[in-house]
Amino acid sequence: MKNRLLKIILFSLMLLLSGTNSTILNAQENEAESLENSSLEILEILREDKNILDYFLRRDDKAVLSSGIETFAVDDEERIYLSNYATGKILVFHKNELIEEINISAFSQPRDIAVNAGFLYIFEDTGKISGISLADKETVKEFTVPAIMANTAKQNVLEIGLPVCFIKDYFHSQISVFYSNDHVYFPFHDTKGGLPLDEYRLPVAGDRVYKRLLSLDKYKNIYILGTEIEDKEDRIEIREIVCKYSYTGELLGIFETINDKNYITPYNYISVSESGNTYQLLILEESVKVYRLDFTEVNELVLSSEENTEDEADDTGKNARGAAEDYTKRIALYNKAVELINLRWIYNPRKNASRLSDVFMPYYLQGIDEEREMEGIPYCWGGFDSLHKKSTNQKWDNFLDAIDKGAAAGNLGITPNYIPGTAGLDCSGFISAVLGLEKREPSWNFLYSRQFTDKITYNELLFMDLLVKNGHMFFYFDDNNYGITSIETNTMGSEWKVKFFNWSWRALRDMEYCARRYKGLDD
Repeated sequence: MKNRLLKIILFSLMLLLSGTNSTILNAQENEAESLENSSLEILEILREDKNILDYFLRRDDKAVLSSGIETFAVDDEERIYLSNYATGKILVFHKNELIEEINISAFSQPRDIAVNAGFLYIFEDTGKISGISLADKETVKEFTVPAIMANTAKQNVLEIGLPVCFIKDYFHSQISVFYSNDHVYFPFHDTKGGLPLDEYRLPVAGDRVYKRLLSLDKYKNIYILGTEIEDKEDRIEIREIVCKYSYTGELLGIFETINDKNYITPYNYISVSESGNTYQLLILEESVKVYRLDFTEVNELVLSSEENTEDEADDTGKNARGAAEDYTKRIALYNKAVELINLRWIYNPRKNASRLSDVFMPYYLQGIDEEREMEGIPYCWGGFDSLHKKSTNQKWDNFLDAIDKGAAAGNLGITPNYIPGTAGLDCSGFISAVLGLEKREPSWNFLYSRQFTDKITYNELLFMDLLVKNGHMFFYFDDNNYGITSIETNTMGSEWKVKFFNWSWRALRDMEYCARRYKGLDD
């Protein structure tokens, strides 16, 4: 019976996302030239009220890390669930009033949350899913999702699928996990499937359109987030819409999103309720807001020419460039980066934990009270410790030697400069080490100076190019329907170390990341 149900669920998703191309195009061969956005604000929390929410992780009431709201969910009663890990709580609001606080201090930072069939599901960035009964808060379901869905090589470009967010399936009363390579994992049944999203054309003009499955409502309608990307010199501008389709693939209408920039961009900022209401979360500098998005039915759209539909997918551009260029240097850089991701070392809390007031160790190391093998070099503010490099004026040869000699493993960085005796890599230290530079170069040298990089557009980005803003930088790995996959070290999530990571298109736009190419990669 369980296998039969699983086949029905898989078949339903595949049917919804394939074989409907002509039906969809007939329903949407014309597109709205413009829509007047009349979305309704249903929540506003002022940041000044620190008794409710906080944008910072704190120690001794001192702000140590910008955090914000990670994600949110809205149920059919329009109760709003905000994940605010800085306070260790999920905050529940109804009619602009705080009605409940759910303790999540024992969890790692949530990547996404969902409310479905009486359970609150929390997807931790470590790959664990916990379902907490909203009725008694005692009943818990637990699942583990694969850390990487695929790792294959094709046309000299590696493919890696990382778990990104929930797909909320209200019709089948379950949740699944969307991966960056358009795979889906069903934790209830411990199986996976592919989503042929390339066959699903959206009513959006342009040749750079990305789409992500958001939800199936209780009526089997499907919701897809479409994101159109436009280059603005070395940055991007985006336009997003949520398209609602019937089970048979007929376009029913669209939700126009609010294009304001976030002050801190959440991992997930669009939520669909069981009945199909669609909501958007905005994290502004002085407040947090949630909007119910305005829905425009297909027969109310302002129609224009049929040219304003998404073009057929054309992947020849980057593939042609990739095939034509010599990837030897890029593959060599990738291998050096992955070596630091996979590096195994022994953490001994008696030797490698710091008790200095100015050192804030990575979260994932703080709770360890016994000797343990770890993987990946930890984040360390100002650090330049890799396999062949060391931090300034330190009496060790490399990261492994530093750990063996009792250096503190990692440091968040709550002081202006590197603290002697700490070991690891910060974002620019990691980039500098992989590029083989003699010393750690700060991010602004890659952003503003032409000594190391050239400006390029997002459309020109290739494997192991750079995305940079003043204060942070990372290697570009590939693009996908969520955004891009990076290789970096950061203090986002719970594992503050060298790793693969995902950035949404909206986060890249909101935070004004600029595309750069290292001069040593000019072919």
